[in-house]
Amino acid sequence: MNTKFALLCLALLAVAWSLPVDQKLEDVQTSTKGMLKAGAKWGHWHVPHRHHIHIPHRHHIHIPHRHHIHIPHRHHIHIPHLHIPHRHHVHIPHRHHIHIPHLHVPHRHHIHIPHRHHIHIPHLHIPHRHHIHIPHRHKPHKHTPIDTLTGSYGGNGGGAKSGTCPEGQWITSWYIRTGALVDQVRGKCSGGGMLTACGGNGGGDRGWSKLSTTEIGVRTGRYVDKFAGLGGNGGGSHSLNCGSLYRIHGYNTRCGALVDRIQLKCRLASVLDAEAKKIQAAKDKAAAEAAEKARIAKMRKDAEDARVAAEKARAVEEARLKKEAADKAAAEKAEAERKKKAEEEKKRKEAEAAEKKRKEEEAAAKKAAEEKAAAEKAAAEKAKKEEEEKKRKEAEAAEKKRKAEEAAAKAAAEAKAAAEAKKLAEEKAAAEKAAAEAKAAKEAAEKKRKEEEAAAKVAEEKRKKEEAEAKAKQEAADKAAAEKAAAEAAAVKKAEEEAIAKLAAEEARIRKAADALAAKQKKAKEEAEAEVLAEANKIAENVQKNNTAPIAEIAEIIIACDHLLEQCLWMEDNADYPQFGEMYCYMDGDTKYGGAARCCAQVIKAGLKPNSKCKGM
Repeated sequence: MNTKFALLCLALLAVAWSLPVDQKLEDVQTSTKGMLKAGAKWGHWHVPHRHHIHIPHRHHIHIPHRHHIHIPHRHHIHIPHLHIPHRHHVHIPHRHHIHIPHLHVPHRHHIHIPHRHHIHIPHLHIPHRHHIHIPHRHKPHKHTPIDTLTGSYGGNGGGAKSGTCPEGQWITSWYIRTGALVDQVRGKCSGGGMLTACGGNGGGDRGWSKLSTTEIGVRTGRYVDKFAGLGGNGGGSHSLNCGSLYRIHGYNTRCGALVDRIQLKCRLASVLDAEAKKIQAAKDKAAAEAAEKARIAKMRKDAEDARVAAEKARAVEEARLKKEAADKAAAEKAEAERKKKAEEEKKRKEAEAAEKKRKEEEAAAKKAAEEKAAAEKAAAEKAKKEEEEKKRKEAEAAEKKRKAEEAAAKAAAEAKAAAEAKKLAEEKAAAEKAAAEAKAAKEAAEKKRKEEEAAAKVAEEKRKKEEAEAKAKQEAADKAAAEKAAAEAAAVKKAEEEAIAKLAAEEARIRKAADALAAKQKKAKEEAEAEVLAEANKIAENVQKNNTAPIAEIAEIIIACDHLLEQCLWMEDNADYPQFGEMYCYMDGDTKYGGAARCCAQVIKAGLKPNSKCKGM
């Protein structure tokens, strides 16, 4: 604790020593003295109101440009040497003898903060961009680049491959394979290393060729046709020229089975020579160092051999003395080991006896636990089986109840459907009877009209006969007879018109009765459909508590029956298929939905037509 406190005091002393005493501190001291002279009391500092503090506007504050600010180099900045005495020479008083003065912080109610309206922010002057002097920047001198590239010629097929010689080396030889096109190129550096091969193994082997180290001629199109005079004459001619100041240092290519594109990498010859000299100098230096190391190693070896010989003689004597001491120590060690083994054997036997006893106790406890677990398991299995048997019986009872409810619902639905079918048949018979009565009335009216016409015809013939007989008697009698005949003809015509009007009224009445009967049948059909649907929903709701299957079955039966009705009606209209009277036997083999023959029999019995639905059967 004392050491930590001493180090803390030393750090505080170093920080206080390094703090500069500038004009700001003097100003603060002067201001403080002036305030004390003015009558300020301890703990009641006068802080001017914020409305009385003058802060210049940002336009009135002059900030010099960064080019006009002089920052001396770090080598020209004088940092005074701070002498920190050694910890043994520093006297650190005991913490009980260090006096830390009391720092009085005034209460927040005694601190006066000026209002924001009394704080003056000085104007910050930022010069216009036209008045800012930007020094002219000279373009640096363009030096000759160390590395350059030649033009890149060829196509864009294949994959990119690149090779570059190490520092101080350049390509001196090329391995080339060509046919009508260049199949493969590969460069060898002046140091003997080979670069990445570009291309396949087709064409003829042209071997290694020493070519120019600055320029190589090529012919290219989609592929490289000729390289350094080897290959075909397709494509256009190009020169991969690095220039007289450079040498070929590597290449960038694209290739697959053939060479698609090639470009040479160039480096200044002076740079390569300097690198080669540097590398050679390093090699020479390494060789000289190796020779010096070999000479020193030889000297050391000779000295080591002499030392070894002396050490050997000394070692022989020491070995003899050590052997004697070792024999003595071995005898003592053997006796100690014998005693130790005897003691260990005794402890081992005691431990074995204790372990045997522990295992016997564990086996007995394990056996008791297994027996207890077996009894608990048997009781649990028995309870589980009883529970499962109880659940199975409950499920069977529920299933039996559900099936009974389904059978009752199905029987009720079938009975209601049969009653509805009987009712519809009776209504149909009534309609047919009404139609027959209307037809009979029409026929009676027609018969009456014909009888009246026949009577009129007989009367006309009688009149003509009477006219013929009376014509000879007198003209007056003829005229009277003619007038009488005209009157009778007018009466006959009137009777015909009355018969026609009566017949039209009878036809209208029959048509109205037929429309009313059709409307009644349609309404009865809709009501029957609604009742069947309501009964199906009611059955579904009653059955849904235990099983949702009947809903799907009812829907499937309705869909199947509708589909079968469409099929039957289509067969009725098609002359190639049997009629309704033969449909029973024909459809009996359809067992996809079941009850196909029964459904067809109901279709025939109900006399359903196109656009009808099975729900109304």
